[in-house]
Amino acid sequence: MSSLLWQTTSHYAELSCHSNGNGVILAKDIMPWHLAQLCPAEREERIQFINRLTAHYRMCLQALNVPLGDTYECRTENGRAIHYFPHAGQSVDRILLTAGRHEQETLIFQILDSVKDVLAQHEPTVGVDLQVSNFCRSESGQLVFVDLFPALCFFEGAYHVHFPNPEDPESVRRELQRKFTPLGILRRFRFTVLMIDINLEPVLNAAISRAMDDVFTEQVLDFFAELPDNQIMGADAKKISSLINSISEDTDSAREMALRLIPPGEDRLPALARVFDLSSAFSSSGIPREERLKELKKLLRSYI
Repeated sequence: MSSLLWQTTSHYAELSCHSNGNGVILAKDIMPWHLAQLCPAEREERIQFINRLTAHYRMCLQALNVPLGDTYECRTENGRAIHYFPHAGQSVDRILLTAGRHEQETLIFQILDSVKDVLAQHEPTVGVDLQVSNFCRSESGQLVFVDLFPALCFFEGAYHVHFPNPEDPESVRRELQRKFTPLGILRRFRFTVLMIDINLEPVLNAAISRAMDDVFTEQVLDFFAELPDNQIMGADAKKISSLINSISEDTDSAREMALRLIPPGEDRLPALARVFDLSSAFSSSGIPREERLKELKKLLRSYI
């Protein structure tokens, strides 16, 4: 008999956690709001595609030595795509909040080390959403990557960079840059680390130096130094306002500015989460991009 422990809704799924007597299992109900809009035949076809794509992505990550859970089962149940996998441990973002500096650096290094083969692809066909919260630490101390949907890979003749996958070639190109290239992946990872605590920047840089060779480390740190959040450090209000006004299609620039503008405190994480949602290139809520940009800029200006 299974008992529900908790449930929540993310951008891509309704997630629930259950204890069934043999362990703790998570069930990810993939975008039921999207599937509900389809006719039965199209819904069944879409579910089968989601499951094939996810299974292929898992196989690709395994081939690149990304640490994954022992099992991941993609099922079709009552017109829904439901993925089952074992609870992998405590989320690393929560551990970082209270860990000491040495443990923080070790965890960040372990994440970077776990995706080194993904970053080393010469012509990338596999991407990764390298958010800290997409890793858990097991009781044995091993890291496990838990985010298999949406899949980021080349599959059945196309690059899949989001779900639903964009049809506009420019959107695909932009997301390939962000999610498949080494600097794009690390740029997004940097945001999720500094979102937890802006003071983790030297810890992140030290972990990068441990995980990467000297030449690539220098390239990465030089790249980070030119990012928008570093441009606003020491800038006056007029300059910062001008940078905010210039935000358009660059999802990451807005998020990075917010890292410096939003002060420490209990409101920081919720505010950064709101910036993350508003700046997304794709909205699961259906709010037009123009409306989200307007609200985003207003929010950022309130912190000048």
